[in-house]
Amino acid sequence: MWLIGEKFVTYRMAVEGDISIVKMEDYPVPGRENPRIYREYLASRLAARIELPVPPTRLRQDPRYGRVSVQQYVHRATTPDPLWLERMATSTLGMRIALFDLVCGNHDRKPDNLLQLGTAMIPIDFNTAFQHTTTWGDFDGETDIMLARWFRIRGMLSLTPAHRSWLLGEAKQMSERLDDAFLHVCLAEIPPAFCGPAEAAHVQAFLGARRDRLHASVATWWDNTVAPLHSFDSETLAMALREHRR
Repeated sequence: MWLIGEKFVTYRMAVEGDISIVKMEDYPVPGRENPRIYREYLASRLAARIELPVPPTRLRQDPRYGRVSVQQYVHRATTPDPLWLERMATSTLGMRIALFDLVCGNHDRKPDNLLQLGTAMIPIDFNTAFQHTTTWGDFDGETDIMLARWFRIRGMLSLTPAHRSWLLGEAKQMSERLDDAFLHVCLAEIPPAFCGPAEAAHVQAFLGARRDRLHASVATWWDNTVAPLHSFDSETLAMALREHRR
């Protein structure tokens, strides 16, 4: 049993003979925060719906530790190499991760909560997602901040109109697949001890509102932030890209 991470009560430990990542909502550890563990379960369910490789997660009541989430451990995965991560940011998988974080309101995406496994990028850690009690009215502002942080300047300089088509098509498909009926089913699966009916209703409203605004907000971000870059001629754009890669 090894305490891992820096902020939340998270362990790597054996559960029923398998190594797992276990987060504890009730077990106090000095200097650590107890996470709302239903968020890990909900993220894994939604991610599976859109074919995103978030490790499968389940919830359980443990006689010693109380409420815990048990996530499948990803063997042989490593922290992403910075150059590989930069290339992956504009891949179809990378852009899907960015859109999923937008829908979930997950502002904590960083290299430490991404795993590299061969050519796959695996997003983990949704401790800060689904924060329905926070102010979430300025979705366009959030979109601008989160996508700029994900792509960074080098990524944005390398985006092309083909990326725009994929982003908007993916946003539309994601919105369709994460429909109200599916969100309701996922939240209803969570035992009330982990997420009560009132909170589940708030989370569904939160997700539904963000989902419904996703396509328009991403289009606005592209038109206001990325499209102006294409006003430069190709030689100037290539020069700017070379400068930022130094």
